[in-house]
Amino acid sequence: MKRKIILIILSLFLCSCSYFQVRNAIKEADSGNYVTSLNELLSILKENNEDRRALDAFEIIYPNAEKKYYDELDISRGRDIIGYTKALLNLLRVQDIYYKLPTTSKNSIAIIIPPQEERLDIKKELAQSFFTIGNGVRTETYEEKLRAYGFFSQAKIYDLQQRKDIDDKYISSRKLALGKFLINFKGENNSFRTRLKESLNSNLVKYPLFSSGTNKNYNLKFDINVSKLNYFPPKVVTHSGIDSYIERVKKTVMERVVETKIVDGKAVEVERWVPVEKEVEVEVFYRYFKHIKTTSMEYQLKYNLAEKNGTPISSDSKKIFYEDSAVWVEYYPLHPFAYGRPFRFPVSEFEKPVMSREELREKVLSLGNEELDSVLKKLDFNRIIDW
Repeated sequence: MKRKIILIILSLFLCSCSYFQVRNAIKEADSGNYVTSLNELLSILKENNEDRRALDAFEIIYPNAEKKYYDELDISRGRDIIGYTKALLNLLRVQDIYYKLPTTSKNSIAIIIPPQEERLDIKKELAQSFFTIGNGVRTETYEEKLRAYGFFSQAKIYDLQQRKDIDDKYISSRKLALGKFLINFKGENNSFRTRLKESLNSNLVKYPLFSSGTNKNYNLKFDINVSKLNYFPPKVVTHSGIDSYIERVKKTVMERVVETKIVDGKAVEVERWVPVEKEVEVEVFYRYFKHIKTTSMEYQLKYNLAEKNGTPISSDSKKIFYEDSAVWVEYYPLHPFAYGRPFRFPVSEFEKPVMSREELREKVLSLGNEELDSVLKKLDFNRIIDW
């Protein structure tokens, strides 16, 4: 019986979760974000193939999504190649979502199945569209060459016919988009510069088109200068003050007790004082000492990335700084404890350590490496067609 109750509670919880997910999917659809909306419903139906809310929502939203992207194709065809390509992509995405549905879910909704032949035609059309866009891109600067390569890469992805013209353009554009970096480090600290250079060379491997070059074959020059390297040893700043809190303590007090006794046949009241233990509220005052220990390291990182012919790509000058800190507090009573140490009196902490000089060095090296890697990532992003 207990197990059944748990299963019922669990099913109710899951139903309530799907309710909110379906509601979010409907909101996305109302905003025109049909791909996001249908993906949300797909995730629900993968968990529960027969979720009625998700099935009903999918049955309504899917046809609206198809209609929207068909309409966008009609409007942009022959007029706006980029808008036309985006509409093709979105139409293919919503159709792909339908085909990813579990079989049980597909059989539970009344939707006209998108023909496989149409999906193949869409992919062929996408290959041609990306090929056309790529041919129209200027390729004077290195960033433009990366962009052109990105479009031809997309054309190759959707090329089901293995067209020679697309393959030739893909190969030639990739050759133009290869980036060979001549890295030139300058600065005060030789070992520090060497570590940064090693990290940067390791980062280049992450990017498919980037590699280290030489004076003879480079096409990109990355000048980096490291200066004003400063280490600030640990220092402690102490703040003190007085605070208090209410504590309940046990206290022995004398209480008057009146008893009735029979003396010579008469009732006589006898008064006496007896010790009684009671809980009373006491305000406990204490002095605290809050210690803050800090240590840091910093340096100035200046870089300039340009093409071999001097065309600028990216440059900046930043202070790379990291501070480590530790806090601990000591507590001391202002007065001796009258009734023994209060139960809730705060316990003093021991002194806490901060990063060593070597640890700080590794941290600022990592931050500098992240900054230089962000330059590479931004440059590489030119080839990413994120439509």
